[in-house]
Amino acid sequence: MDEQQIRQIIREVLRRVSEGESLTSNVDSSSLPKAYFIFPKGWQDCPDSQYMPALKAAEGKYQRVIVLPERDANEERFSNVGVCTVAVYGDLHAPAEGSITIFPIPCRDRVIKTALCLSEDFEGSWIRQCIEGGLRVYMKKEVPMFTGKEPAAYRKKILSYYQDVKSYGICFVEDEDSCNQHFKSVRAEVKPQSKARFITMQDLRDVPQSGEFQIHAGDVLTALAKEHVEKFGIRIVEE
Repeated sequence: MDEQQIRQIIREVLRRVSEGESLTSNVDSSSLPKAYFIFPKGWQDCPDSQYMPALKAAEGKYQRVIVLPERDANEERFSNVGVCTVAVYGDLHAPAEGSITIFPIPCRDRVIKTALCLSEDFEGSWIRQCIEGGLRVYMKKEVPMFTGKEPAAYRKKILSYYQDVKSYGICFVEDEDSCNQHFKSVRAEVKPQSKARFITMQDLRDVPQSGEFQIHAGDVLTALAKEHVEKFGIRIVEE
C-alpha cells in the first residue's frame, strides 16, 4: 500500500467521522443470508414507525435489501439504518436461496391476493416463488383489522383470507415487539423445503362428488379449491 492510498483511507475515515457515520458499518456481510423488505406502492405515505423497527431488528443478522416499486427521493428515509441495498421491482427476478422476505407495511389487498394465489404482479410472483422454494415470508398485520361497523359476513371472509395465508406458512407480525421477537428466534440459515404445488379448482374438476383427491406434503389448496372441496364433499388425502 503506497502513501497515496494511505492518505485516501485517512481522508475517508475523517469524512465518515465528521458526518457521524459508523466506522464499522462497512463490515463484510456477504456471508449472511438476505432479507428482502418489500414495500408496496404508496409506501411514502406511511410513517417510518411502521417499518423502521423491522429494518433495524435485521441489522447484523441479514444482508438487508430494501425493494421499492420505483426510484424516488424518499430513499433518503433509509439513510440511518446502516448498510442496506436499495433495489426496485424491476431489478429482482427471484429470491436468493436461504433468504427471508418481509412485507413491513400492512396491506389487506396483498393478503387477499395471496390467499387467492394470484401472482400477476411483482409482489404476488415473489410470494409464489418464496412458497415454492420453502422460504420464510413475514407480513405486518393490520391493527385493528376492523372498524366494528362491517357486516359479520364481511369480517368472516376477511379472517378466512388471513387463515388461508397462514396455512401457506406465511407468518403475520402485529407490532414492533413481535417483529423483533421473530428475528431473534428465526435461524440464520433456512433450508429450502420440497417445492409446494398449488391445487386449484381446475385440478379438482374430474373428482366425483364425495370422492378423494391425493396431495403431497406441502401442497396448497387455493381458496376456491377449498370451497369446491367443501361443496362437493371431496376428501383430501395426503400421500
